[in-house]
Amino acid sequence: MSDRDLLAQILQPNAVIPLIKEYKDRFNVELVEPSVPGSKLTIRGCPSDCLVINVDDCFDNSRVFNGNSGVGKRADYILISEEKKKVLFIEMKKSSSGGGNIIKQLKGSLCFFEYCKKILEHFLSSKPCFGGYDLRFVSFKHTTIPKRKISANKSTKRHDTPETLLKISHTQFSEFAKLAA
Repeated sequence: MSDRDLLAQILQPNAVIPLIKEYKDRFNVELVEPSVPGSKLTIRGCPSDCLVINVDDCFDNSRVFNGNSGVGKRADYILISEEKKKVLFIEMKKSSSGGGNIIKQLKGSLCFFEYCKKILEHFLSSKPCFGGYDLRFVSFKHTTIPKRKISANKSTKRHDTPETLLKISHTQFSEFAKLAA
């Protein structure tokens, strides 16, 4: 069984966001920020094997960590594709505030992912999991305002750490391939 399938097997059903079939072999996923009315993001062109985990709503670590230094923070979603060998960490914001918090949230979700890997290795697989996967970190700001010019940081750096994240604002749509590049 694949690492992705093993992880899907141990997650609670409410932690997984289902893909929406657009047509033929093209899938989308709709991500929402429940506490912010109208905040929605559709990621188009997701691989058919994309596992979408709702980390923010389903992983409450506040009963373990006191939150000092941002250790209790986590991003909203993780998207994992075995076919593309990519893991996307996504944080959505209604405004442009909280730059330092976004990095902490992405780091927290990376820790959650590493924890999941260790659970799989120690309980189900006995081998390192998700080896060779590329990690990508993305923040979306102003997800409630779709009618403005879309802006994305034009950095030539790869967005493979929380500190070098890809920042996109003023959109409610994006492509999986663009985020995973």
